[in-house]
Parts: sequence; C-alpha cells; structure tokens
Amino acid sequence: MRWGLVNAKIVLQLAVSSIVIGALVGLLVLVQKSGLMRSIEDVRAHAHFSPNPSAKSHRMPFAPAFLCAFFILKIFEMYRWEFL
Repeated sequence: MRWGLVNAKIVLQLAVSSIVIGALVGLLVLVQKSGLMRSIEDVRAHAHFSPNPSAKSHRMPFAPAFLCAFFILKIFEMYRWEFL
C-alpha cells in the first residue's frame, strides 16, 4: 500500500463526508428544537456577516458525525464503491 496520495484521498473523503453528515444532523436538530420558521430565521441571520443579537446559536459535538462518516466510508470500501 502506498502512503502518498491514497491517504490524502481518504482524509479528504472523511472530511467532506463528516461535514455533510454534521450539517444535515445539525439542521435536523435545529428544526426540532426551534421549529422550521425560527430555524430559517436563525440560519439567515447567521449567513449575514453583521451581528444579530436575536439570532440564537446552537452547538453540537462533531465526533458523532466523524464516526458515522468513518463507518460509511468503511462500508463503501468493503463493497468497493467509489466516493469522490
């Protein structure tokens, strides 16, 4: 096994998939906690670079998204499916 490009590709796949999974789960949790309309307002307020004191921030751990992405990539590897 070569240690050059193969590992860089795996790291990139893990980073992209964990960010996507974390974003999707984060949006679902945000909608569940605040409701759809309030979530849309919060995301819109955070998208602008001007500070909005009424926008509520939510934090969540990133490790579960990272672990799920790792397992998904291992399943892809087991079945020899391509990702990225």
